[in-house]
Amino acid sequence: MRAIEPNGSGRLHTHGFSIGYETFGDPANPAVLLLPPWQIVHSRIWKMQVPYLARSYRVITFDPPGNGSSERTAEPAAFEFERVSRQGIAILDHLDIDRSSVVGFSRSCAYALWLAATFPERIEGVVLLANGVSREGWTRPPGPEFFQPRETYTGWEKQNAHYWRQHYDDWLEFFFTELNPEPHSTRPIDDGVAWGHETTVDILIASLTAPGLAPSLSVRDALARIECPVLIIHGTDDRRLPIAASYDLIAARPDWELVVMEGCGHGLPGRHPVAVNQLIGDFLRQRAMSDWEIPRARM
Repeated sequence: MRAIEPNGSGRLHTHGFSIGYETFGDPANPAVLLLPPWQIVHSRIWKMQVPYLARSYRVITFDPPGNGSSERTAEPAAFEFERVSRQGIAILDHLDIDRSSVVGFSRSCAYALWLAATFPERIEGVVLLANGVSREGWTRPPGPEFFQPRETYTGWEKQNAHYWRQHYDDWLEFFFTELNPEPHSTRPIDDGVAWGHETTVDILIASLTAPGLAPSLSVRDALARIECPVLIIHGTDDRRLPIAASYDLIAARPDWELVVMEGCGHGLPGRHPVAVNQLIGDFLRQRAMSDWEIPRARM
């Protein structure tokens, strides 16, 4: 049973694929678009944020192609960052929403930054959780070893196509345990494993290795174009996307804010929802007051 039920939902065929979406909260309130991360999960990754944000905002979530209520496909084009980002804009258009803040987590931090750079008239503010984008690129595709069989698979060597096909359950358990290294993380690990069973190995492989995943716009050009305020939240024990990427963005844009969560892993939305929700809420309220001051990094 959900803490809050959607007051709207549907499927929209947009940019080549069928995408499922849900809305929460008063339609008259300012909009917040929660962007879907990697296809190993779906929009329920935001289940701890939606009830809190829906008190004051119109919250929109959608599932990425390949999981949740969206189309199951291993077609490489489905996973292009620009395409998924434009699907978010298409849902806003469908809902007659002119402007929205956006929140990205992990892979969808790239979507959020690309949207802010490409549609500055539509994006009011950006929050990035566990960001992996740096000035060097939008994403790091796996190397040739991803497709090479190994005699043994230890640690992150399990991120391997052959291992996934033979030991998918163990990969899911390992992956979500690494995302949530803090003690007492059973629930977010169990949730992640369950959501991972709603997609397929072929979809996950395609979502990492499809050609043309990254936007044509360079990260450096995107950073120069973004005009709205940006808040980055990152844990020091992130074993998936180390915090160095977020420090790199702050070095390029010192007017943005970085909140460092000591001892926290990658799975911030599910493992530290109270702190994350308060940070997002404070950021959005500052936007509403229209008196944004140049922030400082909080350590």
